[in-house]
Amino acid sequence: LSLEIRADRYRPLVNQIDIEGCGIHQTFNYTLVPAWSDITIASIPANAPVLVDGNPAGRTPLTIELLEGDHDIELKAEGYKIWRTRLAVRANQPQVLDLVRLEPADGTLSVETIPSGANVMLSNVFAGQTPAKLNLSANTPHQIQLSKAGYETVNQEVSVGSGTLKTLSVKLKPRLGIIHLKIAPADAEVVVNGK
Repeated sequence: LSLEIRADRYRPLVNQIDIEGCGIHQTFNYTLVPAWSDITIASIPANAPVLVDGNPAGRTPLTIELLEGDHDIELKAEGYKIWRTRLAVRANQPQVLDLVRLEPADGTLSVETIPSGANVMLSNVFAGQTPAKLNLSANTPHQIQLSKAGYETVNQEVSVGSGTLKTLSVKLKPRLGIIHLKIAPADAEVVVNGK
């Protein structure tokens, strides 16, 4: 006789048994194998919300039962970058994930100049023209250079807090030059821009 035993969250058990009959009492004992594993997750900082396949599962530190298969796991703590991984879960094989160190969320730097259209260099890499919004790693000094033809170059070190918006507003100074004029006759009047 073919016997199949099923239960939610367990692997099905299929077995062949021999029935002796003739009033003989027979006992069969079976233990189903779980179709899940315990997965343990901890983070710094602790108390980070955990999502499994997009659904809330608790807060770190956490041990959860996940069915076998592939699962998307996310930690989403306020003020920190989202941490993601895809985890292959095998039935009855518990896993302890490495301690997750959450990184502070980027900050945003809004860069404005008067006049606008200045080139923005971030650590010697072109990052656009003003007005510009830059995502910067938080609590880290960044070198910003602003340049525009006909104006003095501005170099500045800035840092932004995690998840914050900071505005850098700079009035560019015109680059002035000296002009030597030799005029004949010497008593001629010089008019600049109508003045």
